[in-house]
Amino acid sequence: MNASKAHSQKRVFFGFKVITDWPTELPRGRLVPEACRHVTFAFLGEVAWEKLKPQLNDIPLPPSSTSSARFTGTLFLPPDRPRVVAWELQFSDARILSYQQRLSLTLQGLGYEREERPFLPHMTIARAPFVPEEWAAFPLPEKVVKLEGLHLFESLGNMQYQSLWHT
Repeated sequence: MNASKAHSQKRVFFGFKVITDWPTELPRGRLVPEACRHVTFAFLGEVAWEKLKPQLNDIPLPPSSTSSARFTGTLFLPPDRPRVVAWELQFSDARILSYQQRLSLTLQGLGYEREERPFLPHMTIARAPFVPEEWAAFPLPEKVVKLEGLHLFESLGNMQYQSLWHT
């Protein structure tokens, strides 16, 4: 692959920013920066930006530009060899789940592969190394969190994400 072709590839996904007053003290782990916390709705992987950019006009809009959710549990992913601590989310508006399905089907119709795993609404909070027992014992934030705008995020590496497009 030549340098210009490699440069046009971006590792991208659709998701909502997760915004709340975060706890000031969290268990040990490589924490995802507050500004980068999100819930992924559809992972596209490495794609050609020149192909994807005009297709953004075909992306269905979410039922609202903002929504809310609650954290309902701590997850260690993948379960067999956890490398991630995540907090599971329950959306306040059930239309958000059907929106995720519609987004996924739209992307499949545009030629992107559908993820094999079922959608699991969660927000990654930390990456390994971490102590699972510390995170399992940590009380989940009880405040309602805000889901803000559908974004097309580019993964820049090292838990940094950049919004390339948003609703």
